[in-house]
Parts: sequence; structure tokens; C-alpha cells
Amino acid sequence: GYSCPGTCLDYVYDKLQTPFSFAFEIYVSPEQDGWLKERWQRKMQDIGGVRHANHSLAEDEYRDFFHKHPSNFVQFANTNNKVHGLSDEECFETFNPSTSPLYSRTLTEWSSVYIDMALMVASKVKGRSP
Repeated sequence: GYSCPGTCLDYVYDKLQTPFSFAFEIYVSPEQDGWLKERWQRKMQDIGGVRHANHSLAEDEYRDFFHKHPSNFVQFANTNNKVHGLSDEECFETFNPSTSPLYSRTLTEWSSVYIDMALMVASKVKGRSP
């Protein structure tokens, strides 16, 4: 995972000492999905990928990527809430499934992820001594 500076998730983990906190960014429009994955893989190769797996994504090495591809979980002090150059409708369609089939597919895929994650957490919790 990665830290989410300034969000409730870091607060819950750091201050309340919860053993688990999660952040999911679950949607990007199909038109941007392949390109965004390719761009991310190139960025990870450029900076050495695996050695940074547990570092904050708000670090300087990732700054250009997240300035061009805003995230609710990776923010900078001067982050503007409006995605540059997109109309309101284009912005909505970038971050939200805009058709019934896309919505259903996203719901099905991510419901499964949440259930799998809950089962993994439950398994870890059961393995702990009281």
C-alpha cells in the first residue's frame, strides 16, 4: 500500500492505531485505462518500482504523474480540484461509470474485491492472539 497524506486513512492508522486502513480508487474511464496503466508502468520502471512500493506516492518522484492524473488520495498543497481542460461531463465520465453496463461491471468487480479483502482481514484477525 501507500500512505495517503492528510487523509482520514492516515489519521486512523497513525493516531488510532487500527491494524488496517484501505484506500481504493476504483474507476477510470475505459478510454484512459490502458494508457494510464502503461504510463504508470513506465513511471515505476523509471524510478525503480519495487523499491518504492511502500513509500508515499506524494513524493517528488511521482509528483509529475499525479499532477497530470489527479487522485483524491495523493494530493499536493497546490492541487486544484478541477481537472485541467475537462468539461464537467468529461470529468464525471473520467471518474465515474456513466452507463448502466459500466456501472454494473464496476460494481461487480469491486464488490468482489471488497469481499476478498474482508475475508483476508478476517483471516489475519483470527490468527492473532487475544
